[in-house]
Amino acid sequence: MKPNFLVIGAQRAGTTWLYECLREHPEIFLPETKELHYFDLNHEKGDEWYFRHFEGASEKAIGEITPNYYQYPGAIEKAYALLPDAKFIFILREPKARAISQFALFKEKWGLTSIEQALKEKPEFADLSLQGKHLQRISSIVPKENLLVLFYEDLASNPLSFLSSVYRFLGVREVESPSFLNKRVNKVLLPNVQQTLRNIGVGKLLDAVKESKLAEPIKRAIGKLETPKKQQVNLPDSFLRDLNEDINRIEQILNIDLKHWK
Repeated sequence: MKPNFLVIGAQRAGTTWLYECLREHPEIFLPETKELHYFDLNHEKGDEWYFRHFEGASEKAIGEITPNYYQYPGAIEKAYALLPDAKFIFILREPKARAISQFALFKEKWGLTSIEQALKEKPEFADLSLQGKHLQRISSIVPKENLLVLFYEDLASNPLSFLSSVYRFLGVREVESPSFLNKRVNKVLLPNVQQTLRNIGVGKLLDAVKESKLAEPIKRAIGKLETPKKQQVNLPDSFLRDLNEDINRIEQILNIDLKHWK
């Protein structure tokens, strides 16, 4: 069985939340593994490997969610070549907030200490934030009727309406609110101590906890302990200029006004 829809990004824009919500829908099939990474990191494994993740699926909408696809060179081209009739969903997020959220993840994973370091040492950091650049390329490949562009801000303000847009696009019926509707997922776990724990040799234990059922209760507890005032993260002027130019590109492609992003 071939998938008939893909959620391709963006990173740090609610795709894990969407995965958990869609998995509860009786007419939607998603694999046990959220991110298959077939069209970016695992393409050498072959189509048969990919299709095995959907064996036995009989639901109306069959898909997968890998939020790296929108940015990874050649991924959309490969996906469209294999699945020309599939529907693509791309969630955009205000780029400054998205970059800051991405930095928290990069800081956790690689011990980066500043946005400047991320921009210098991880070229993908800036490229992941240029959603308009990638939207322009995706729009030139995927037919308009098969591409749904959504906004993370709408997810945050009205998650049920956001989900309804996805349901309509996929052609499945409306259902009662899923249990994950008002949950926040993928918050960075132990944000201020992760690198220290990795440095002293307990990184594997930390990763095991993050993948276990303990992760969500720990995240909720951390959320209650966090002070209202968060650490200020400043983005370099040159990076901000690039982001603003990219916002202009999104405005032109979608014919919308995003002045609240600038």
